[in-house]
Amino acid sequence: MKKNTKMLALSAMFVALIAVFAQISFPIPGTPIVFTMGIMGVMLTGLMLPWGYAFLALIVYLLLGAVGLPVFSSFGAGLGTLLGPTGGF
Repeated sequence: MKKNTKMLALSAMFVALIAVFAQISFPIPGTPIVFTMGIMGVMLTGLMLPWGYAFLALIVYLLLGAVGLPVFSSFGAGLGTLLGPTGGF
């Protein structure tokens, strides 16, 4: 029981980490493309957590953004942002 609680708390911390990293962005000059550090947060989640907990963390992150919390790039939120042309980036 204690390990499960620890892993769930760690998963929640990675959700917060992805949300913070998604706000850090670097525009690529001459293009409309913006590189966000959210990609690094997703990669760290996949590397540091077992696959089940990493999957849970990413699903929770997407659900938080879909219900309206501003966790996507440039404080974007909502199902329209997620399903739009940028996919939340």
